[in-house]
Amino acid sequence: MSLAHGRTRGNGIRGSHWEATSISPQHQYQQQQEEQRQRILRNLQLWHYRHLLGNRDPTTPSQPLAEPRPVLQQQTVKKEHQDVLSAAQQEIYQTQGTFPNRKAEGIRRLLYENINGLQPRLTNNDKLMKLSDIIHNLQADICCFAEHRINFGHRTVTNGPGQLFRRDAVISTTAGHNTHENISRVQEGGTIMVTTGKLNQFITTTDRDKDPTGLGRWVSTLYLGKGGCSTRVITAYNPCYNRTPLSGSSYQQHRRYFIRTHRDLTCPRLQFQADLIHQMKAWKSNGENLILCMDANQDIYTGTLGKELTDPSGLALTEPIELITGRKIGPTYFRGSKPIDAVWVSPSLSITNACVYRWALERATTACSSST
Repeated sequence: MSLAHGRTRGNGIRGSHWEATSISPQHQYQQQQEEQRQRILRNLQLWHYRHLLGNRDPTTPSQPLAEPRPVLQQQTVKKEHQDVLSAAQQEIYQTQGTFPNRKAEGIRRLLYENINGLQPRLTNNDKLMKLSDIIHNLQADICCFAEHRINFGHRTVTNGPGQLFRRDAVISTTAGHNTHENISRVQEGGTIMVTTGKLNQFITTTDRDKDPTGLGRWVSTLYLGKGGCSTRVITAYNPCYNRTPLSGSSYQQHRRYFIRTHRDLTCPRLQFQADLIHQMKAWKSNGENLILCMDANQDIYTGTLGKELTDPSGLALTEPIELITGRKIGPTYFRGSKPIDAVWVSPSLSITNACVYRWALERATTACSSST
């Protein structure tokens, strides 16, 4: 889902004050929605031609054309893009909340998206180019991506997350994948976090914690601020249920690991929930503010995972889109019917803007901003 969840955190560090954004009048809001829809349609059409014709950028004639795709692959890509265009025409792709403006001085912005797979190459990589543009245009300080589907341990994968996301700014990255299976370069699941620019000075090498099982179910980064204030950002992916034992799905990867290592037949989804909640409670007991960006693969409001995250007697996190806009998030995948991706935050963090933005990708992006 392409969610632009606008969350503004107190320099991502103090987390006590977020960028304030006034609500536009109704007619201005409607105008912004229409401009947004038209822009998305144009982007989708450009992407359709890129994939169908093999042109990296149809708006730049000077760029050489790549070899055209095989006919069957063209047909598959064409149908996929027709589905996306149809969803856009039906106004499934809309902005919820106030779209982030140009970032003011002292603001820190967080971006979350399920990228639904990424190629580990630097050239002829349309999705990577699109992600880099989104990060650059939104001036994101923290970028959280779920389901990268890259086996960074495979011998043919020569570019790590640092090389993939390095543009012009100084960045640091942390990525997780299943380190127990090394079958091919493509591996379902995985999580990545990217920190850009000056925010890197608030990270130490010991502050990046990963899923201790080595399955890459989550990664996190702790940002240390003034006066001992600390905010931990977590990126997590809960696997979809899959009943095929020998498949390469995240669910079956995790199931094989727990059976082989611990002789544990617990459902990997239930194990994920128990392990993540336990770890987050430990971080909270250390006095850390928490920001969780997650593809829950279940309804974020009615599912057991979302309920446990927001339980007042437990982690007591809040979902800022509903908090700010007064409306629950809609479907976050263009083929889906319910919200399965979201960002949750500690109530001690004062949020001033949150936005869900449907880009010309399959999923939604979440962007957040905060002031120091």
